[in-house]
Amino acid sequence: MAMARPARAPAELAAIEEAFAAMPDGLSRRAKAEHLAFRVAKELIALSEADDALSASLAAVGALYDPTLQLATDPEIGLHDDLAQLRIARFKARDCRWISHDAWARETDELKAELSNRLARRFRRR
Repeated sequence: MAMARPARAPAELAAIEEAFAAMPDGLSRRAKAEHLAFRVAKELIALSEADDALSASLAAVGALYDPTLQLATDPEIGLHDDLAQLRIARFKARDCRWISHDAWARETDELKAELSNRLARRFRRR
């Protein structure tokens, strides 16, 4: 028996629709989803690499006004878990070895692209 995809949090659907409403009407749902996904992936990575409490605090306050930050920070939505799973998979794939700063930067760019693609597909769905 196939299992249904779990329902998304109402906060996620509301944030996506709010973000889409702020974009030009001439953009397709696909283009809006890709644009939003890129911005959310960028915020997720920035927050994951922030090493100070101020960044997290500012993001939490910003989430009250910005649907992109809400998507990136809301624990009910849980997109930060997607990034963590991708990081863990990469770490395991390289036999749990540490990599250089340059290699980390390249890997982060690759993760941002992969996460953007995943999120764009997710955001397109109604």
